[in-house]
Formats: sequence, structure tokens, C-alpha cells
Amino acid sequence: MVANIGAGLAGELYGKDPAQAASLWLALSLVVNGLGGGNEIVGGIWVSLGSWAALRAGGLPRAVSYLGAVIGVAGLLTTVPALKDLGAVFRLGLIVWFVWVGGVLLHNRQS
Repeated sequence: MVANIGAGLAGELYGKDPAQAASLWLALSLVVNGLGGGNEIVGGIWVSLGSWAALRAGGLPRAVSYLGAVIGVAGLLTTVPALKDLGAVFRLGLIVWFVWVGGVLLHNRQS
């Protein structure tokens, strides 16, 4: 949402003051990347630790936990500039992981 709103504002501003619009765009890029577009370290830590805890406690099927661990490591590796493209693996894998965890939790609740 920050990117969408900021892009609109930068577009409006460009017609009046292109230099100020460029400055806004630079600041906007820093904020958007800082909120999660630059690397996936926080998400990688969160998924890795959650998956590790689930493995130890047996709270989720092992396959879900191992998938989470792999996804978490992919997220952590996005901090290495040469491996930043692993962000796509992290984000897409995280969708699969969340759906799987949600399914497990719903199934356990109904059982």
C-alpha cells in the first residue's frame, strides 16, 4: 500500500516538480524495501524458528516443518546479494507453507 500510494503521489508531483518527484521516489523506495522488499531476513528467522519448534514439539507434520525450514533458509539467504533472487522461492514457498499449516490446524480443530 505504501508503494501504491507513494507512486501515485510521485506521479502527481512529477508534473509540477520532477526533481522533487525523484527525491520522493528515492525515499519511497527505501521505505518500501525496508518494510520487506529488500530482503527476507525477519520472515526467514520467523519461519525457521517456528518450523524448528514444530519439529521439536511435534506440533506439525514433519514434512510441513522441513518445508518451513527450507523456506526459512531461503529467506535468510536473500541477505547475500548474489542470492537475492531466492526471495521469490521464499515468498512463493511461504504461500504453500501457510496454506498447508492452515489446513493442518483446521483439520486438527475438527478432529
